[in-house]
Amino acid sequence: MTSQGLDTDAPVVLCELNSGTCLFVCSGNSAFQAASDDIVGDIRRHLRSGGKLGGICTGAATMARTGFLKGRMFTLHRKNQPGFVEDFPDPAPTPQIAEKDGDLLTCGGGVTATEMMLSVIAQVCGEDFAIAVSDMCLNAPDVAIHIEQRSSIAKPSVHALHVFWPFADYVTISRIP
Repeated sequence: MTSQGLDTDAPVVLCELNSGTCLFVCSGNSAFQAASDDIVGDIRRHLRSGGKLGGICTGAATMARTGFLKGRMFTLHRKNQPGFVEDFPDPAPTPQIAEKDGDLLTCGGGVTATEMMLSVIAQVCGEDFAIAVSDMCLNAPDVAIHIEQRSSIAKPSVHALHVFWPFADYVTISRIP
C-alpha cells in the first residue's frame, strides 16, 4: 500500500515464478513491516531455485530478511538507511544511488529505478532498444551510479538541473545558505 492508499500488491503468487525471473522488490514506506513471513519465504524459495533478485528504494529491507544481502554491496533510499542499519547492522548499505554486485541490482529509488530498468533492457534486448525506451520515457542521459544520494535542497546543483531538466534556464534558483 502506498502512502496515498494505492494498493500495490503483486498480482502473481511469488512461488509460481520461474527460475529465470529477476524479481525486483520494493517495500514502500513501511519497509520493515511491508512483507509478510510468507512473502519472505517465497523470495527465499525463488533464490534457492536460481532466481535473481533486485531492490528498488526500500526493497533491501525485505531482502535483508531473506539473508541474501550478507556479504553483498547494496543500497536503499537514504532516508531509510539509518533505520535499516539499526535492524540489520551487517552489512551496511552504501550511500551510492545504485549498486551492482554480481547479479544483484539495487537502487535508492526515484530516477535511478528507471536507469536500472534501462540497464536491464539494454542487457536483454540491446542498447538500441534501451535508448528507444529511454526516449519514450523522456529520460535524460545516463546517471553515474557511483555518486552519493543527497537531498536536492541540501546541495543544490545548477549543473545537475541542466542535465536532468532542460528547462532549468527558465527557473530562478535560490540557494539556501
